Amino acid sequence: MSSKIEKVIPKRLAIYLWKSLPKSSINYEENYRFAELLHNKIEEEYPGLSRGVLVKNNEYKQNTYNQELFGSSVLLEIGGFENTLQEEYRTADVLAEIIQDILKGDNK
Repeated sequence: MSSKIEKVIPKRLAIYLWKSLPKSSINYEENYRFAELLHNKIEEEYPGLSRGVLVKNNEYKQNTYNQELFGSSVLLEIGGFENTLQEEYRTADVLAEIIQDILKGDNK
Protein backbone atom coordinates (compact mmCIF):
# COMPACT_ATOMS: atom_id res chain seq x y z
CA MET A 1 0.00 0.00 0.00
CA SER A 2 1.39 3.38 -0.94
CA SER A 3 -0.23 5.44 1.76
CA LYS A 4 0.06 9.19 2.14
CA ILE A 5 -1.90 8.85 5.38
CA GLU A 6 -0.06 8.66 8.68
CA LYS A 7 0.14 5.15 10.09
CA VAL A 8 -0.94 6.40 13.51
CA ILE A 9 -4.73 6.51 13.35
CA PRO A 10 -6.09 6.53 16.91
CA LYS A 11 -9.75 6.27 16.04
CA ARG A 12 -11.56 3.03 15.44
CA LEU A 13 -14.27 1.64 13.26
CA ALA A 14 -16.68 -1.28 13.56
CA ILE A 15 -17.93 -3.65 10.86
CA TYR A 16 -21.51 -4.88 11.44
CA LEU A 17 -23.44 -7.79 9.94
CA TRP A 18 -27.04 -8.89 10.53
CA LYS A 19 -27.86 -12.58 10.55
CA SER A 20 -31.17 -13.15 12.30
CA LEU A 21 -33.90 -12.49 9.77
CA PRO A 22 -34.40 -14.98 6.93
CA LYS A 23 -33.95 -12.28 4.30
CA SER A 24 -30.73 -10.97 5.87
CA SER A 25 -29.24 -14.47 5.66
CA ILE A 26 -29.44 -14.64 1.87
CA ASN A 27 -25.94 -13.16 1.43
CA TYR A 28 -24.72 -13.66 4.98
CA GLU A 29 -21.81 -16.00 4.20
CA GLU A 30 -20.48 -13.79 1.40
CA ASN A 31 -20.95 -10.68 3.53
CA TYR A 32 -19.14 -12.34 6.42
CA ARG A 33 -16.17 -13.34 4.22
CA PHE A 34 -15.93 -9.76 2.93
CA ALA A 35 -16.16 -8.34 6.47
CA GLU A 36 -13.37 -10.64 7.66
CA LEU A 37 -11.21 -9.72 4.66
CA LEU A 38 -11.81 -6.01 5.32
CA HIS A 39 -11.02 -6.39 9.03
CA ASN A 40 -7.84 -8.38 8.37
CA LYS A 41 -6.56 -5.86 5.80
CA ILE A 42 -7.26 -2.96 8.15
CA GLU A 43 -5.45 -4.71 11.00
CA GLU A 44 -2.52 -5.56 8.75
CA GLU A 45 -2.01 -1.93 7.74
CA TYR A 46 -3.36 -0.10 10.82
CA PRO A 47 -3.29 -2.40 13.88
CA GLY A 48 -5.97 -1.55 16.44
CA LEU A 49 -8.09 0.54 14.07
CA SER A 50 -10.83 -2.06 13.55
CA ARG A 51 -12.99 -3.18 16.44
CA GLY A 52 -13.64 -6.33 14.42
CA VAL A 53 -16.62 -7.95 12.76
CA LEU A 54 -19.66 -7.60 15.00
CA VAL A 55 -22.53 -9.94 14.12
CA LYS A 56 -25.94 -8.79 15.29
CA ASN A 57 -28.45 -11.57 15.83
CA ASN A 58 -31.74 -10.09 17.00
CA GLU A 59 -34.85 -11.61 15.47
CA TYR A 60 -37.00 -8.67 16.63
CA LYS A 61 -35.11 -6.04 14.65
CA GLN A 62 -36.63 -5.52 11.23
CA ASN A 63 -33.84 -3.49 9.62
CA THR A 64 -31.11 -5.39 7.77
CA TYR A 65 -29.50 -2.23 6.36
CA ASN A 66 -30.01 -3.76 2.90
CA GLN A 67 -27.36 -6.44 3.45
CA GLU A 68 -29.68 -8.95 1.76
CA LEU A 69 -29.59 -7.02 -1.53
CA PHE A 70 -25.95 -7.55 -2.52
CA GLY A 71 -23.04 -9.71 -1.53
CA SER A 72 -20.04 -8.07 0.15
CA SER A 73 -22.36 -5.71 2.03
CA VAL A 74 -21.49 -4.47 5.49
CA LEU A 75 -22.44 -1.59 7.74
CA LEU A 76 -19.48 0.50 8.88
CA GLU A 77 -19.42 2.69 11.97
CA ILE A 78 -16.65 5.27 11.93
CA GLY A 79 -15.78 7.06 15.17
CA GLY A 80 -18.19 8.14 17.83
CA PHE A 81 -19.18 11.03 20.06
CA GLU A 82 -15.63 11.38 21.38
CA ASN A 83 -14.13 11.85 17.91
CA THR A 84 -13.63 15.02 15.96
CA LEU A 85 -14.83 15.28 12.40
CA GLN A 86 -11.17 15.50 11.26
CA GLU A 87 -10.39 12.18 12.97
CA GLU A 88 -13.37 10.55 11.31
CA TYR A 89 -12.30 11.91 7.91
CA ARG A 90 -8.82 10.42 8.42
CA THR A 91 -10.36 7.07 9.27
CA ALA A 92 -12.59 7.25 6.17
CA ASP A 93 -9.49 7.96 4.04
CA VAL A 94 -7.78 4.87 5.48
CA LEU A 95 -10.89 2.80 4.80
CA ALA A 96 -11.01 4.05 1.21
CA GLU A 97 -7.40 2.95 0.68
CA ILE A 98 -8.07 -0.50 2.10
CA ILE A 99 -11.20 -1.00 -0.02
CA GLN A 100 -9.33 0.18 -3.11
CA ASP A 101 -6.62 -2.42 -2.44
CA ILE A 102 -9.25 -5.13 -2.03
CA LEU A 103 -11.01 -4.15 -5.27
CA LYS A 104 -7.69 -4.16 -7.12
CA GLY A 105 -7.11 -7.69 -5.85
CA ASP A 106 -4.29 -6.82 -3.46
CA ASN A 107 -5.66 -8.92 -0.59
CA LYS A 108 -2.77 -11.17 0.28
